[in-house]
Amino acid sequence: MERAVILVAAVVLALGPVAQGDIILYQSKYDPPEREFESVEARFGPDIPDPGLDGVLYQADPLNGCSPLKNPVNNTNPTANRSIVYMKRDDCKFVEKVRNAQLAGYAAAIIYDNENQDLIQMSGDGTEITIPSVFVQYHTGAELLSAGEKTPVTLTPDMFPEWPQYLTTMAASAACGVLLFAMFVVYRRQRHHHQQSSSRMTSRQAMKLETRTATAEEEEDQCCICLENYQASETLTELPCRHFFHKKCITPWLMERDRVCPICKRDPVTTERTPLCRPDAVEEGQVDVAADDASINASESDVAVLLNEEAGEAATNSTA
Repeated sequence: MERAVILVAAVVLALGPVAQGDIILYQSKYDPPEREFESVEARFGPDIPDPGLDGVLYQADPLNGCSPLKNPVNNTNPTANRSIVYMKRDDCKFVEKVRNAQLAGYAAAIIYDNENQDLIQMSGDGTEITIPSVFVQYHTGAELLSAGEKTPVTLTPDMFPEWPQYLTTMAASAACGVLLFAMFVVYRRQRHHHQQSSSRMTSRQAMKLETRTATAEEEEDQCCICLENYQASETLTELPCRHFFHKKCITPWLMERDRVCPICKRDPVTTERTPLCRPDAVEEGQVDVAADDASINASESDVAVLLNEEAGEAATNSTA
């Protein structure tokens, strides 16, 4: 059940809306977009402006960007195309890569994955970072490498899906949440029902219990369930442990409350003994049936021996 809960929770998270932007590559500055790739902005540094960030691509040297870049640029001219550097995820922290791009004069940094994995959001202590940066997937990095130097590019800010798609995604997430809750409720109900049914007697089992009529000698005894004396000709149920009760009292007890003798706690259906039925129990109502039989047999043997001894002494006296 725990695995099912984890699986459904993972589906809910996977279907949840994720904010993403795009990297748009152009054949030239004035041509229509040629290729678009998904990206995710970093948690540190400024956001990409709403209109997007236009520039031209540069490959970092070294490619991993973990040391000062050997190909710095000059972005002081506001009318010139901004320089955007791309580098590979490897060997050092994201913040360190973006810091090296910033020190080399680049207006933004693109970091592509070194393995074929899902998009992630870069994080770290980037309080001194003043340029935006984005993360892209491995296959996007391969496209950047093949695009060539100074290829026109536009970085767009992260945005949530449009309202129709957003509502559809949220509805699917809510449906998975309801399914998860329903599975949990059904599991709890079935488990509770199983525990109750396994500890109660069925009507068929109750019908197989031995019944008899109360005798006049038993009118002084009390039913321990209703605490009333037995009356002659009343119907009693005698359990295998030899404890007896009013049938009208013991049947609901076994079927609705617990499938054990109210006195010795022995299960009438099975022959297994419980700790309260041990042979050394001496309290009233807790003596083992086998121990009772053994005591009766021993008493009968002692009486027979005494009678034989008395008969022998009488024969000796008559002879004398």
